Amino acid sequence: MRSRSVAVGVVATVLLAGGAVFCHLRGSQLRSEGEWHMARGNAAAREYAATLDGASAESELAAFEQRRAVLERSHHWKRLELICILATVLSAFASYLLRLIARVRREVAEADAALEQAGRN
Repeated sequence: MRSRSVAVGVVATVLLAGGAVFCHLRGSQLRSEGEWHMARGNAAAREYAATLDGASAESELAAFEQRRAVLERSHHWKRLELICILATVLSAFASYLLRLIARVRREVAEADAALEQAGRN
């Protein structure tokens, strides 16, 4: 006989682990987008250095500002990923404790039944 609380704990652990994986993937996508903005800004900086054109400087600053915004979103996903990992570990630990409690209850019930059976004889 399985404990319902253990099953809920295991499901919560799996869902939280999936959430952590999703957050990692989303953060990774945003970091690569940030790297693209950095490369674009560096290209605009090289163009500005070669031509001293004000439009290139504006393009460079815009690219770096976009990179900053993307990296901020990436950091939010990273924080959420760490929270999900922590919650996954806590949920797995709680599921294990609930499993042990269910096992102890089952063994106590068996011992009580054995004592009751011995008392009748």
